[in-house]
Amino acid sequence: MRSSDLYLYMYTQSRKTRELDLSFLKLSEFPDQVLELQDLQRLVLKDNNITNLSPNIGKMNKVTELHLQRNNMLSLPEELGRLNAMTTLDLSVNRISELPPAIGGCVSMVTLRASENRLTELPPGIGSMPGLRELILNQNALSYVHPAIGNCGELLHINLANNRLTTLHASISNCRLLSRLNLADNLFTSVPPVVCTLTALTDLRFERNELTVLTPLVGNLVELRVADFSENKLNSLPRTIGNLSALVELSCNENELASLPPSMKDLYSIQRLGLSGNKLKALPSDTSLLTALRRMALSNNQLQALPPETGNMSALTELLLDSNQLNTLPVSMGRLTELICLNLDGNRLSTLPPEIAGMTALQELWMHDNKLAVIPAGWSRDRKSVV
Repeated sequence: MRSSDLYLYMYTQSRKTRELDLSFLKLSEFPDQVLELQDLQRLVLKDNNITNLSPNIGKMNKVTELHLQRNNMLSLPEELGRLNAMTTLDLSVNRISELPPAIGGCVSMVTLRASENRLTELPPGIGSMPGLRELILNQNALSYVHPAIGNCGELLHINLANNRLTTLHASISNCRLLSRLNLADNLFTSVPPVVCTLTALTDLRFERNELTVLTPLVGNLVELRVADFSENKLNSLPRTIGNLSALVELSCNENELASLPPSMKDLYSIQRLGLSGNKLKALPSDTSLLTALRRMALSNNQLQALPPETGNMSALTELLLDSNQLNTLPVSMGRLTELICLNLDGNRLSTLPPEIAGMTALQELWMHDNKLAVIPAGWSRDRKSVV
């Protein structure tokens, strides 16, 4: 596109809308013609090949949204901090190694996204954004989060997944409205106590860390609806896990759990429970009280039997029991009339109770690698089964 044509395109598009989208134009540098559009409020330059942002960007003081994701940017000018009306800045998927200290001048910032870059630290200026609500920094190289983040008391969502964090500063406790915190794929060996002061949390992610223990303080997070501690080194869950009565989904797959606390029965809102890849030999009999449970994954454990009352979990639609050591199934399972998928692969079953015919919704029954000689009586061959 010729320079004159580009200008005409920009002027025509943005004169009334005050928005300009120059995505997917293979631009290699910031188009200075944009600077003439002094009333521009929303500028989209994503999916180009821009390597540097012009210092003159600081003159565009009416810009409220700047989208620069998926370019080849290496650095940002200090003048970016002059955009004090900017509420949204998206720098995702670039090669930026640091944010300029002057970014604190963006005092109106609400959403800051800089995932998939090369950031190793955050500048203190991050604390000069009192209205910041969303901070997305996953897939960087952060080993430290500046204490100034505690000044961002309006934060609702922080994503720090895929970094090099081992701890969080206590100042984050000032983020009392925080509802979503993603710390997956870091180097935490324990849940920082400060996380357990964030009592507004509804979604907490800690999968793929190095957790060896789950602090009892996690029981303070009574608003949690989703919690993921999968792929760590946990050998037990604290009794206080039962305090999390609002939990809808709990994932503890691929840990070293040998038993479950009796307080699990108090998770009366739980609908999805992931416990695959642990060392469980038995389930507490009170597990059957989880009557809202729809999906339970217990694959790759050491279960030898299920509680006789398993059939009380009448909302179950998917039950994964493959790769255990089950010899029998409780007859009460015939009452699982909502069950659609039952995976029993890789166990030691020689018979199945005839009551299984009561599972009228069952479409998939997986039974490979057992000792079964016949299909259970009452099991219809025209169902979608794998035997």
